[in-house]
Amino acid sequence: DRSRGLGDVYKRQPYYYSRNILDSVPENAILCTYGDNDTFPLWYLQEVEGFRTDVRVVNLSLVNLPWYIKQLRDYEPSLPITWTDRQIDGLEPVQFRRWTTDLRPQRFPDGSVAWIRDMVLWHVIQNNRWNQDIYFAITVPNDAIGMFYPYLEMEGMVFRLTPTENDSDIPRVDVEKMWENFTELYDFTSVVDQEGKADHTIHRDPQTAHLLRNYPASLGRIGWFSAQDGNYERAIRALEWAYDLEPGFPMVASALPIVYLQMNDVEAALEAGRRVLPHQPDHPSTAALELGDAFLQVEADDAAAEWAGDLLAAAPNEPEYMMLRVRALLLSGRIEEARSDVDNWM
Repeated sequence: DRSRGLGDVYKRQPYYYSRNILDSVPENAILCTYGDNDTFPLWYLQEVEGFRTDVRVVNLSLVNLPWYIKQLRDYEPSLPITWTDRQIDGLEPVQFRRWTTDLRPQRFPDGSVAWIRDMVLWHVIQNNRWNQDIYFAITVPNDAIGMFYPYLEMEGMVFRLTPTENDSDIPRVDVEKMWENFTELYDFTSVVDQEGKADHTIHRDPQTAHLLRNYPASLGRIGWFSAQDGNYERAIRALEWAYDLEPGFPMVASALPIVYLQMNDVEAALEAGRRVLPHQPDHPSTAALELGDAFLQVEADDAAAEWAGDLLAAAPNEPEYMMLRVRALLLSGRIEEARSDVDNWM
């Protein structure tokens, strides 16, 4: 790959990341993005390479501008916007929810606040009537999705808008669809090396590194929810994959050892904890203490004591680690060892 030139090497991260986002949505979908890095590479793929031109990419930052709303209305693939130029320019009223008002950011009588993008999205959703699938890239901030956030369902690198509100006011997770996308659809060129580990030989600027964290974040969700459903094989595969992509990702540090423990594999849980521990810079580590408590809950007291010893080796002055060590030793009947450890620690 390096023989193809540095320009192509650096192109691949946004190139394949953007392909994965576009490939996440069905034919003729509406896909909402937000910033430069989740929009312009998609436009490049569509306009230069002719890839997934059936998808209408809608940048929610630009939707606040009249000229862009007119483009979305007039250029194919167009959005179902029926407002006139004068309405879009704020010169004539539009209908938003139960109010007739001008197209501008404002606070409404019920205390809610809406940006122009909220009003445009509401208008498009009302006129669309579920004829086209509407998606949001996972890079879109929650507040930019606004009132529609509880109606989303995560499918990997995108959220799908559904007609059903989630009781918990957060998006649902379609684990089956996410796993299908990760294992059968997404291309991880420029992200992993030949062994499937994170490829850091290709430079990652801070923004790119932040974007690529969406991969282990999504895999972490797959792993966690799969474990809750009793599908431990898929849970471990997803979490180990997330670990390979970013060993220090918080959800990996928290979930991977716990899932092994849920499988009654104490040794694997201990080994996984030791693998993620060097990637946890902050002590005391919440994930590490939770693992120790989990060992004690399943009466793996010797493993808890051993794990606490590992924690103290990493951060000798942390009293919470010492407390875990003493609890584990006492529960395992090793009273003199506990007393000796406390004396030496003091």
